[in-house]
Formats: sequence, C-alpha cells, structure tokens
Amino acid sequence: MLVHSSSDITPSLVWGNVLHEVMQRCLREGEWGGRWIDEQIERVVRGAGGEGRGMGDLVRLGVGVEEAVKEVKARAGGLKTFGERYMAQSPKATAILTDTRSTHKDPSLLAITNLHDVEEDIWSPTYGLKGKLDATVQACITSPSPPTPFTLSSSTPSTIKTNHPAPLEIKTGRAIAGTEHRAQTLLYTLLASERYATAVPSGLLYYTQSEEVVRVPVGWNEIRGLIGVRNLLAGFVVRRGSARSGRKGKGEVMEEPFLPPTIDDERTCKRCYALDTCMLYRKVSSCLHPSSSETDLVIYAHIGSRERPR
Repeated sequence: MLVHSSSDITPSLVWGNVLHEVMQRCLREGEWGGRWIDEQIERVVRGAGGEGRGMGDLVRLGVGVEEAVKEVKARAGGLKTFGERYMAQSPKATAILTDTRSTHKDPSLLAITNLHDVEEDIWSPTYGLKGKLDATVQACITSPSPPTPFTLSSSTPSTIKTNHPAPLEIKTGRAIAGTEHRAQTLLYTLLASERYATAVPSGLLYYTQSEEVVRVPVGWNEIRGLIGVRNLLAGFVVRRGSARSGRKGKGEVMEEPFLPPTIDDERTCKRCYALDTCMLYRKVSSCLHPSSSETDLVIYAHIGSRERPR
C-alpha cells in the first residue's frame, strides 16, 4: 500500500486487534467455551510464550495488563454465541444471516462447516489484487427460493442450499455494514474464487459488537466499479514509476501526481482512515492546486483539531 493510517494507537484499536486474534484461535482450534476464550485473551494480552501481541501496545497506551484483559473480556461475549449459533454442519434456526439486499421476508440461515485458513495472503494475477483474509471458511447457506408462478400459491416456502468457500471478515468497530466493508469483502470473494478454483457467490462480515453476520452477495456491477477504481489507481502507480525515470532536463525529474485527485467531500472523507495523510499530501503536493472551498476548510480543520474518524 502507498498509504497507511497515520493515526496514533488507540485503546479501541488495541482491543480490536486482540479480539481478532482470539477469534482466529477459536476458529483454528474449534473451541468456543467461555473459559477457553478467557484463557486465550490472557495469553494474547500478556504475549505468553512468545504468542500474541505482547506488552508493546499496552506500554504505548499506558494501560495495565489487568485493565486490558477486563476490557477485552467485556467485548468478547459474542464469541461464544457465534460458536454456538454458526459453527455446525447444517444451519440452525437461530443462525440468521443478515442480507440487506434481500427482498424476502424469510431470513437466510448460515452454518460454518469448516475452516480453510486464517490470515491467508492471496495474490491474484488475474485481477491484479492482493489481500490478507481474516479467515476463509466453508459456508453452508439456506436461502428462500425466488418466487415463481408455481410457488406463489404454495403454503410451504421452498429453500435453496448452497455450499462454498467464503471470506469471513471480523469487524470489532462500529456495527455498520459500511460501503468500505462491503467493497473489501467483494474483492476478497474474487481472491477466494481464484485461490480455491470455484465460484464464491458471497462473502461474510461478522460484527462482534452486534453479534451479527452480514452476507455480501457478489454484484457484478459493483465488482466492475471496484476493478475500475483499482485500474485507475494502478495507472497512477505506473505513472509514478515513469516520473522517477523520466527527465525534463539535466538533473531535473518530471513532476507527476502519484495518487488520483482527492475527493474533497466532507461526508465521504470524515470517516476515512487515511484522512490525515491524504489531506497533508493534498496540501503539500506541488502537482495539485488546493482550492479555498468550504469543503476544504472543513476537512483541513480536522487536521488542525487532531480529531480522528471513528
């Protein structure tokens, strides 16, 4: 990546990282008991036996071990529920799968029958993408069948069962299936389909705060738009490499922007993880010309006040 978050470490970020690692251990070991989860939280926070993240983040936060363990345990209550509800060979009646795009009144149901891998690095030459998936699972999903003239009069709703690999992204922050979360999961379905050489019609988002699993079905118009943005960014990266090797004159390097123009939209920008870095780049880059619009002033005020998107 050209840009990483420039934000300082925060307690919510550290608790989320620990929770990520604990849930991945639960998936690997197939253990979802409350006592076992508490033990893993202790091990990850303390970095026992060289495992986990150790004490570095806690020292930077100025937080003690006991306080950290207490905070993570308070946020980890949904892990046991997740295991009881979704880890099975066939979907349970309580294993409701949220799908905000569905038009059916009857919910879909999910069972995670197997774990393929965690923290899986996948490179896709076909799509020019790479990513690290939180987890790749085998998903068994039962969904209501689309209505037809032959089923409208039927009193018993029919269902369709699908079984396929699916990326599972763990989200410990705000419990909203935002655009950025959906986009990430959609791109991961492409990576998983190439890695496992099979169709991946949907991905999964698990929100630990709401204990909700959201289905992200593949929409080819959305995929086309995301790949178009990927190609746009790749074009600027190539241009950046050309600018380094090109010369306008002796000892003078050609100036070319190496990132696309900034969006400059308050609603879009205020929650972006790269806001600080992006606005600093916009301000100092000799290739761009900052304006004095009201939107610019609002966004620049963010940097001055050091308020961070949540």
